[in-house]
Amino acid sequence: MGYTTELEGVLSFTTELKASQLASIKKYISESYTDLELADDFTGIECSNSEEIYDMAEKINSIIIKMKKVMPEFGLKGKVLAQGEDIKDRYKIIIEDGVAVKVDLEPLGKKAVYPHCEMSFYLE
Repeated sequence: MGYTTELEGVLSFTTELKASQLASIKKYISESYTDLELADDFTGIECSNSEEIYDMAEKINSIIIKMKKVMPEFGLKGKVLAQGEDIKDRYKIIIEDGVAVKVDLEPLGKKAVYPHCEMSFYLE
């Protein structure tokens, strides 16, 4: 088992998609990205919380580019929050001007250190 990152959020489609368009997105995602999937209600895409989520913003952008070639009106909106095993590994992916952007976030709370082992953590 490798490094795990927990993700929360859905990137919603900017327009309602037809069944055939959803099938195209599902096919493209399943062929290219094991860590992305259609949301349960088919209104967007979300991360599957697998261990392989490197370069998530780039993967999302490739989906946007690919889908715009066949559906010029295709777009995403929203954000996904991510927290890795390391407390400092926090970021969000937001859609700005039609492009997915990764924004690093500072840990929440006040930093504290265990005196005996010198491990650090943050108190919210």
